Amino acid sequence: SKWYQRRVREGARVLYLTEGAGIGSTDSLVLGIMKHLAGGDTPAVHRGTRQTALARAAAQYAQHPFSADCVSVNHLDTGMFGLSISGHGEEVGDILKASIGVIRELTNSFR
Repeated sequence: SKWYQRRVREGARVLYLTEGAGIGSTDSLVLGIMKHLAGGDTPAVHRGTRQTALARAAAQYAQHPFSADCVSVNHLDTGMFGLSISGHGEEVGDILKASIGVIRELTNSFR
């Protein structure tokens, strides 16, 4: 893809989203649990780091400050679910791959 071929030296932000679930559906509950387990509901820490599954997976690829969060937004009939990644441009691709691995493991644990 074009995104991986382009090198960015400064900070970068990536949203990796797919269709989620509508409010009140069973899938909405499952996606909310996945978001919580991945670490999407933890409060921000002003000094230090958050110790979430996403942060632990991404930390081994990051030499600069980064953020990896799970996103779940529900509307009446549909929603969005995925990842929000911020970090140094050259590291964002590796952080995204590590974060996708965490979500893949969680998905497999629900089957």
